[in-house]
Amino acid sequence: MKSKIILSFVLCAVFVPTVLAGDYHCFPKSDLTIPTVKFKNNKSLTGGTAIQRGQSNLSQIIQHFKNFWNPILDQKYHKAVSFIVNWDTSEVDASTTRDDDNNPVIVITGGLARHPELSDNGLLLILCHELGHHYGGAPKYFRGRSTRRSWSSAEGQADYFATNK
Repeated sequence: MKSKIILSFVLCAVFVPTVLAGDYHCFPKSDLTIPTVKFKNNKSLTGGTAIQRGQSNLSQIIQHFKNFWNPILDQKYHKAVSFIVNWDTSEVDASTTRDDDNNPVIVITGGLARHPELSDNGLLLILCHELGHHYGGAPKYFRGRSTRRSWSSAEGQADYFATNK
């Protein structure tokens, strides 16, 4: 279990580009891909590996995440997290952005959701990391190569938020 959590954290650090103004990212874009194939949906929210995770199980995990976080975000910030799932992509990636009302939007690719070593709990950790970019606090990223600060918490701060929550 610990090895899967550690692997999930490494995946998060290596494959999660930071959403900033412009094309500047903390890490180079990942070229890891996991092809789109049919998967069984027979594992519970807390068990199983992603090779068994299908779209319906991913939807359950996302709903579980939203059920937990949206009441907190609404009460504290009057915000709600939403998701964009690009299931048909083979790219292994997750990122975060904001909608027109500054609500957090987490983007997940199918390749990440289908990663054979990523447990459901590991995926939840990645989602918490992405949310941490919104609510993790300082230090914040610089906007591109300027001296202006971004809305996004730095990678380490997003990691701290994720592991603390």
